[in-house]
Amino acid sequence: ADPDDDNDGYPDLEDDFSLDPCAWIDTDNDGKPNTINCPIGVTTSLIEDLDDDNDQIPDTEDAFPIDSSSISDFDGDGIPDNQDDDRDGDNVPNELDAFPNDPSETLDTDGDGIGDNLDNDDDGDGFIDLIDKYPKDAGNLPDQNSASANAQSNNDGSLKLDSNWMLSLLVVSFIASFGLGVLYKSKKQNELAYDEDDEEMMEIII
Repeated sequence: ADPDDDNDGYPDLEDDFSLDPCAWIDTDNDGKPNTINCPIGVTTSLIEDLDDDNDQIPDTEDAFPIDSSSISDFDGDGIPDNQDDDRDGDNVPNELDAFPNDPSETLDTDGDGIGDNLDNDDDGDGFIDLIDKYPKDAGNLPDQNSASANAQSNNDGSLKLDSNWMLSLLVVSFIASFGLGVLYKSKKQNELAYDEDDEEMMEIII
């Protein structure tokens, strides 16, 4: 007996389509071959299977097209996500990673859903990390009497200034505005002086 009836290079015992040289494997046994590759001059009535493992995920979207138990591999390490202890490949185990599917984040100190790398108030104590000596410890607040403590943050993390800071800003703004006004007035006076000199020169010439 011929051990390879269709002469496709696959023994009949391993060939799901032992009489058709265009195909040889059918992973999900649905009667459709995983692939079709006919020799020159040969045709087939077979239809190629677009979901080889029959997991309802098209092969083109399935990281493991012949494994019905797995479909994705977020970090591309060859280990299915449902078996990978570190799905995002950031070297932090899933159970210790607040964001197991985000390699750019691992911690969320205040549990607000924003990773510490993006959160400007990691501990959620109302003081932005920039002025917080203990940015990951809500129990340690900046010195309430220090100048830096006067610059607090709103609930959305934006900078909030107290009355002392606002008064200081108003004084600085007034001084700056006054200085600009003096400069502008001086410039206009100089321009008028130049215009008068030009008129006198014109009278002399005439």
